[in-house]
Amino acid sequence: MPHELILDGLDGSNPLSFFAALGVLRVLSEAPNRSATPRLYWQNEGVWRPVLQIEHTHDELVAVLT
Repeated sequence: MPHELILDGLDGSNPLSFFAALGVLRVLSEAPNRSATPRLYWQNEGVWRPVLQIEHTHDELVAVLT
């Protein structure tokens, strides 16, 4: 079951944050033992925030990224 995780520390209007969100998506896309393709979309919360649709829980996401 996919989880949605808002990356609320990243502001999509900032180019560095935009590329950081894409980097997270790339790392997750290349992670071993992945059964579903992670997806990224943007949600307007006053500023544009990246939202990940992933199969990992928050703790598993941190483990994959580190």
